[in-house]
Amino acid sequence: MSPEQDLLAKWRSLPKEKQEEVLDFVEFLYVKNSVKKASLGERLRQIRTKIVASGKPLLDEEGIAKELASRRGGLQSCDSWDKFQQVLNKVPDIEPEDYDKFDYDKS
Repeated sequence: MSPEQDLLAKWRSLPKEKQEEVLDFVEFLYVKNSVKKASLGERLRQIRTKIVASGKPLLDEEGIAKELASRRGGLQSCDSWDKFQQVLNKVPDIEPEDYDKFDYDKS
């Protein structure tokens, strides 16, 4: 007996409400597998494309720092970006461990 025949025979032996549950589950699996999910990298590129198309300028490093600061309680002073750069310049420039590297080809 083929898997399809076995499945159909078992499905036919179930009560009507259980048959409906099986059909619902099969539909769920079908939809789940038929919809191709976009990768994170692809979704981010789509978002960037929409922003560029809207005419809004993309944030530079300073803009990103200000945005983060505003979301984390606000800027403490006007020169916080300069302070950030001073601290960042003190951090040694070292190669990250392999597990900390981001593989752009996999995203």
